[in-house]
Amino acid sequence: AAASSVTLKDALEAEKIRTYFEINRSFDWLYGRKLAFSFACEERFSWGGLELELLVDEGRVQDCAIYTDAMDHSLAAELKQAFAGCRFSTEALCGAVEGSGLADVMRKDIISLLKKQEL
Repeated sequence: AAASSVTLKDALEAEKIRTYFEINRSFDWLYGRKLAFSFACEERFSWGGLELELLVDEGRVQDCAIYTDAMDHSLAAELKQAFAGCRFSTEALCGAVEGSGLADVMRKDIISLLKKQEL
């Protein structure tokens, strides 16, 4: 019988796959971490749905959770970065969105959503 040999590269690839498998089967990945948010809003747009949950303390966004089914994979990360430490006001949040790197249609829709809220 011929002996099977596993190379270092094969072992590293297998470890990488195991790592991704563990991450993707975790509760946080499957169901999202729960944020004790103090503000939430959501809307469905032509480009996908968006749900914002912001944790606000002392008038500033301390943390946020962003859920979306939009095809733009950078949307959640862009908004999270834009809202980090932002003053919790319509003007400041809209300004943060305007200054983000999101597509123009997304920026306009999200700003419209924020302007509808009673902050």
